[in-house]
Amino acid sequence: MDAYILKNGVRLAKPNKKIIAKAMEGVDIVHVFLPLPFGLGTAATKMATEKGICVTGGFHTQAENVSNHLGMMNCHWFNNQLYKFFWKAVYSHCQAIHYPTQFIEDLSRRKSEKDPWI
Repeated sequence: MDAYILKNGVRLAKPNKKIIAKAMEGVDIVHVFLPLPFGLGTAATKMATEKGICVTGGFHTQAENVSNHLGMMNCHWFNNQLYKFFWKAVYSHCQAIHYPTQFIEDLSRRKSEKDPWI
């Protein structure tokens, strides 16, 4: 999978629990903005939540940004599953969520009204 993603010009950070734990020593808050399965943001969210550290998130990734790399950008079912994963793995644990644009905030609100994430 890594080779395929690299072919698309994308390099994803891989979670290393020792490095994440060291980075979290003495912090009051962790900010996450990439909620990918098996990704750094998802692992950091889980570890911060387990340690009782406040988590905030940035909604910078649309499901379609991920599914496009898999040739499934127009597969609505798959995209909905990704949005549900994003919510369950990261955003449901956030005390605050930052939306970089009004478009993204509106998308998030429409998505959760149309197909509730929770």
